[in-house]
Amino acid sequence: MSAAFKPWLFTLALFIGQAQAYSMQGVGIFDGDILIVDRHE
Repeated sequence: MSAAFKPWLFTLALFIGQAQAYSMQGVGIFDGDILIVDRHE
């Protein structure tokens, strides 16, 4: 069965947050940016 038929696999590994400060500015992530992180491999 394909992962496309198991949407819960993706929702359990998905996180949303907001960047604070400027430590990641060198890679294009700025203060206030919305971050979406998918831990699914």
